Amino acid sequence: MNNDDSGSCGYAARLSSSGYRGKLNLIPQPDPHFITSSKAQYLATLMLQSQTAPSIVFHTGAGISTSSGITDFRGPQGVWTEQARLKKSKLSQEPSSFSVQQQTAPQSMIYALPSVAHASISHLESKWKCLKQEKSSTSQPNVYVVSQNVDGLHLRSGISSDSLAELHGNLFGVECFRCRTRSVVDFELFQLGVHFEVEQMLIACETCGFIGRQLGSVLDWNDALPRNDLKSARKFSKSADHCIVLGSSLQMIPSRNLPELCRARGGRLTIVNLSQTPKDNVADLIIRAPCDDVMVLLLQKLDLLPIPEYDRHTQLFTQLSIEHSILQGSVVLASDQFLSCYHNPFFSSASITMIKRVKTEDHSSKSNPVESKITLLQDAKVSTDQSAWKLKFEIPELQLKEQQQQQSVSFQVTLQLHHELPSEYERCVEIQLEYSNASNTIKHEILVARRNYDRQVESIIEKYAISNQTLLSDDDSLKYNKQLFMKTSQRNVW
Repeated sequence: MNNDDSGSCGYAARLSSSGYRGKLNLIPQPDPHFITSSKAQYLATLMLQSQTAPSIVFHTGAGISTSSGITDFRGPQGVWTEQARLKKSKLSQEPSSFSVQQQTAPQSMIYALPSVAHASISHLESKWKCLKQEKSSTSQPNVYVVSQNVDGLHLRSGISSDSLAELHGNLFGVECFRCRTRSVVDFELFQLGVHFEVEQMLIACETCGFIGRQLGSVLDWNDALPRNDLKSARKFSKSADHCIVLGSSLQMIPSRNLPELCRARGGRLTIVNLSQTPKDNVADLIIRAPCDDVMVLLLQKLDLLPIPEYDRHTQLFTQLSIEHSILQGSVVLASDQFLSCYHNPFFSSASITMIKRVKTEDHSSKSNPVESKITLLQDAKVSTDQSAWKLKFEIPELQLKEQQQQQSVSFQVTLQLHHELPSEYERCVEIQLEYSNASNTIKHEILVARRNYDRQVESIIEKYAISNQTLLSDDDSLKYNKQLFMKTSQRNVW
């Protein structure tokens, strides 16, 4: 897969050209740091007013994923903003230095890791789930996420699929045809539509064990929103104690109308976005700051730091085969147990080290293993155009003495997989394979990346560290004039 087909630009290019993209080139209007700190403290105070674990619904947009290396759509350098500039430049015959290919995110969405904000929501869900079980018996989730993003980072961060509505689909999400459990995969879906059958893919559902069709949803402009996701989003938004918008300009219909549904029964609405939105005039609180910053300040006030580090694993299926002549062998690597479909994107080259064991019988009829180490395929390049990788190698002939005495021959193979990905990814992964008399397909759960949020959290806290005299006390927060918050953020509401 090349970069032109992945990331925000690749997804945007596959959408039909007839869709209304809304207001573009949205200019950030960040609050001063001391105002953001006070607002985050006020938000935490509102959330803690509930006698039970409050039910919070996060409505997330592209702004929550920009710190993960994914370009947004409507910002000053957003994909659609730049496309509009390029179109205008062509119509006016003026030279333009922009191309959509240049705007591809630094790394494909495949390699994006959850941001601090993603991890904070997942951490909040896990902590408040226990509190809610102790204090409340209602069916309303303590934390629910309604997302307009297709990058799959909420599921990757650990949010349960039962606590997530993906209104626009998921480029990396599949749904079991039988039990409807959703999971993420390590390849991008290039089809568009609602509940389409993923081509050439058969995997075993980890929930029900069903091996068969997997469904995907990646919406185009004219596609109807997934019915169940939209129904759940409306239901939980209406009954929420607090709806918090993170990184959305609230232009898409009907998504933009969902956050304010909580107000009908006395719920609160907070909008966290660097630019204005058409719903600012109905919000209880507006915070003009990056999503990561606000979530760190919020967790700090709720005494829920630190944020656990994130481990990303990938499933890799391997099959080691040895020809009967014991002169040739191969290793197949794929992302499904049928070794037939999408290749794993995390490895671009490999080397194999093999230990050959020959069992012989001496005069006392005892089996003695004879080991010889063979190094093969040093830095063998793997073609990413293949659906599955097949690494072929030659095995040196056995010595004549060994051939005369051998009872059985087995091999232990160490497969080293390499890549050139960002620093948070493991530079080299080792897999141990065993071969005796038959080729077996083996499933491996491999750690490919680890993200520790401590340094970024410390940096954010340090940035917003101000004198205690400026910060509000809890009592003052409750009395704080809401209009002051609005005036510091709300400018020219649409």
